[in-house]
Amino acid sequence: MELLGTITLRGQDRSVTIARQCAAAVLESEGVPVDDCVLIISELVTNAVRHTASGHPNGTVILMISDAGPMVRVEVIDAGAPTVPMPRQPSEDADSGRGLFLVDRLSVMWGVRKLYTGGRAVWAMIERGKGD
Repeated sequence: MELLGTITLRGQDRSVTIARQCAAAVLESEGVPVDDCVLIISELVTNAVRHTASGHPNGTVILMISDAGPMVRVEVIDAGAPTVPMPRQPSEDADSGRGLFLVDRLSVMWGVRKLYTGGRAVWAMIERGKGD
């Protein structure tokens, strides 16, 4: 895998916008559905900021985008949490809770890996050749 781009962001809600903008710039020439990738990244960064220690004061989130041959891999590294990310079927009137459900639907596959630092990486693979 070849790293296409990486950025370290503050663990704040406004970092989601920065992640989306940076990802769009990196992905526009990669032959992937940019809107889907940006939505996946937005959901993963939002979850890291809101549901992990990355959202605490001085917390950070790392976004990495890599070339994985016929796919692009996006990975969000956070400071960890006692819970494990799991998609759920939200109710129609829910204001939140759709993030990992969308990631699951829009990616070829996704997963979570624990890091020796106590944090974790949530990753998703997006197929090339279905550009916007």
